[in-house]
Amino acid sequence: PITIVEFSEFECPFCQKVQVNLKPVRDRYGARIRWVYKHYPLEFHAKAKPAAYAAMAAAKQGKFWEFSAQLWAKQNYLSDQLYDQVAKELKLDMVKFKADKASAEVQQQVALDMNDGVKVGVQGTPFFLVNGKPLSGAQPTEAFVEVIEAELAAKGK
Repeated sequence: PITIVEFSEFECPFCQKVQVNLKPVRDRYGARIRWVYKHYPLEFHAKAKPAAYAAMAAAKQGKFWEFSAQLWAKQNYLSDQLYDQVAKELKLDMVKFKADKASAEVQQQVALDMNDGVKVGVQGTPFFLVNGKPLSGAQPTEAFVEVIEAELAAKGK
């Protein structure tokens, strides 16, 4: 009954900070939430786009969330070396990973995510839509719970 769209990027310190607040939301609501991640690399974060491309390459092998968790945990070390290390730890096909990371398809998907953000009025990261209702910034867990509970109540769930 709940869809959360997260516009975020891996170099943003506020995006990293909010991840701690999102875990209790995921734990509390589980399968009642469909979580959609959209890449929104800010221009002044030089490492954000390469990190997005690497995460998308991992997603092509079904490991987006696991890969992302490692990038959040090691945000100060974003680099091709880190992406390859994490990909190896996750037992990804390295030839495919490297090819996908450099592919026009992956770059186009990140560009499409960014365009989606512009369309919905993203001004900075992190930015969330909870069933279409905006939450901007590194909000506390309670802010998400409040919006989710209101949405569930409105749906009679």
